[in-house]
Amino acid sequence: MAFSLVFYNAILLFSTLFIWLSEKASTVGQRKLCTVIAFLIVFLPAALRYEIGIDYFSYKIIFESIRDGIDPFLQSKMEPGYYFLNWIVAKLSGEFESLIIIIAFLITSFFFKSYPKKHKAIFHLILWTVVYFETFNTLRSMLAGAVLLYAVMSYSREEKLYSYIFLVLLAAMFHKSAFLFLFIPVFFQKSFVKNLSKAKVVFPLLIVISVLFGQPIIEFVFNSSLTATLGFSRYVDSWYNKEVELGTGLGVFSVLIFFIYALVVASKPLERKSSILIAVVLLSAISVALASYVTIFYRIKLLFIIGFPLAVLLILDGPRKQFSTVIIVMFLTLNLFNFNRGILNGSTDYMETCRGARITPYVSVFNKEDSKRDPHLTRFARWCDAYFENK
Repeated sequence: MAFSLVFYNAILLFSTLFIWLSEKASTVGQRKLCTVIAFLIVFLPAALRYEIGIDYFSYKIIFESIRDGIDPFLQSKMEPGYYFLNWIVAKLSGEFESLIIIIAFLITSFFFKSYPKKHKAIFHLILWTVVYFETFNTLRSMLAGAVLLYAVMSYSREEKLYSYIFLVLLAAMFHKSAFLFLFIPVFFQKSFVKNLSKAKVVFPLLIVISVLFGQPIIEFVFNSSLTATLGFSRYVDSWYNKEVELGTGLGVFSVLIFFIYALVVASKPLERKSSILIAVVLLSAISVALASYVTIFYRIKLLFIIGFPLAVLLILDGPRKQFSTVIIVMFLTLNLFNFNRGILNGSTDYMETCRGARITPYVSVFNKEDSKRDPHLTRFARWCDAYFENK
């Protein structure tokens, strides 16, 4: 456990250090070298992991089914982009571990390509505290999320709509929920942006409404034609449509307060290029609120998790620098707390826990014999629960 704490925190610390050094570097060569080192620090542990992550065995079964022809393309429910990746690796006689390496490379690459010109280090640190373990757990969602973050950041810089649409469609090839991002530029046209002077009242109100009336909103969403079109209506009567155990809910409340502050600050120096960042942050806050009601909305929250570093970016580019620094430090502290709690509660040994992110201890392809995972009992927490109930 102690090694895992040091190991995962070292990834955050040293990768952030080299991103910071890349910002301070005096030559292009130095900047590139520091960025490459930071990239490798993040990428290699994710690429070389073995039986790490909640859905590791589920993804392995998907790969083997595609490889063995059990899940033919025309009958598969898998998104075509992810199916194609599996098929290519299988046709090249690659193993599942090879697929993990490719996906880890793509996720890390798109995230790194998304970095802003300023505030890279803090953007990097916030981003990876919230997504790093998710890149172990939800490959399709995080690959789509990485492409979406690149799409959003690219659009905020150059406003190339067709390029944005192409990237969103690319993300949707890995997770169909990414189609939701197609509507963002439509709602944030110039005429609407001009009226955002009242955003500091409207946006927090929308978030509060999501918190207070989350249940009827969720019922409306589940019964909508869009939900049926995207294929999510089948989750209405599934295990995923269950209430979330929040405890005190203090963590969710703190995150929402942070988002509200970011939106209020951003609405003052509002520029056209910031509108898409504001939209994603707003939707990220709403997704966090709704995900606190039912489990299935956690899948939507994963795509909008990219709003976390974007919110920090809005604050850093806004006024009130001194107070904003305090807010960001508090938010970072919360994220680091959750990051380390995930390590402490994320045992891969079913004899210790049926829950958690299945990330502790870290095991690589070079020491497979150290894995303590059971392919059946640690695939789904409910299977593990059933095992101990019947024992």
